[in-house]
Amino acid sequence: MRPFGVRRLLPAILLLGALALPAGSLSADKHCLWKVESDGGVAYLLGSIHFLTEDAYPLDEAIEEVFDRVDGLAFETDLDTLEAPATQMKMMKKGMYGEGESLQTNVSAETYEALRKRMESYGQSMLLFDRFRPWFLTAMLSALELQKQGFQPEHGIDMYFHARAKEAGKETVGLEGVDFQIDLFAAIPEERQEALLQYTLCELDLTSAYLDVIVDSWRKGDVATLDTTFVRMLVSEEAWTDLADRLVFDRNRDWVPKIENLVRSGKEYLVVVGTLHLVGEGSVVDLLRRKGYVVEQM
Repeated sequence: MRPFGVRRLLPAILLLGALALPAGSLSADKHCLWKVESDGGVAYLLGSIHFLTEDAYPLDEAIEEVFDRVDGLAFETDLDTLEAPATQMKMMKKGMYGEGESLQTNVSAETYEALRKRMESYGQSMLLFDRFRPWFLTAMLSALELQKQGFQPEHGIDMYFHARAKEAGKETVGLEGVDFQIDLFAAIPEERQEALLQYTLCELDLTSAYLDVIVDSWRKGDVATLDTTFVRMLVSEEAWTDLADRLVFDRNRDWVPKIENLVRSGKEYLVVVGTLHLVGEGSVVDLLRRKGYVVEQM
């Protein structure tokens, strides 16, 4: 396993952002790709998987053709800023306890011991992580599990198209600021952070089973299965309603006016966001349809 760093931690925790696709080209009759139209304006929405293997490319021609035709791309945030050393340092600072504090003195003995065992299974010493807060460690665990399975963020769909956009000289914009993304997690109350860490520790062993369903559904553009299996499950978990709103549904609502502006801009944009934001009730697709936009899955 390669040495672990803080690079691309946030996508690792952003729900479907922490999911991976297996090796092999991706091809299907339908895709997690939508065309949005209103009064002559057009934009496209692409569900992103933030961790991939290098040999998962090329993507299907239908997706590549949309990239070729658009003038610019929109991502969840400014990926250049997210990758900047100053951002990584800021994330590290917010992810660590102050002097004299530690994880061991802020979480239960059970949580700490479970985390220690999990870190050891990844070949990591708990001594390296005792100053980190639970939210940061939750992201770290998600990334480590994917890395263990051979998937890397640099091959994610968002990073792939961001690099392609820069090569092609296409405009790139972010739907929200990097500081906002960091604070999505850093501002979670401490007791909720521990609960999220506990939940992650319990779910990591199920990653492969979840991936089988998600991979197949993503490839086929099977949004009904993605909605039923993941979005509806998320909504039904009353204990996580506040975090579901914070991480998914509130952001969907915030993004819609910005996507509307892109549709009305006179240019064509490809909007690349986590797939979970595009399926089911309360998704970006659903909210745009409610506002009268014609949204067609491609």
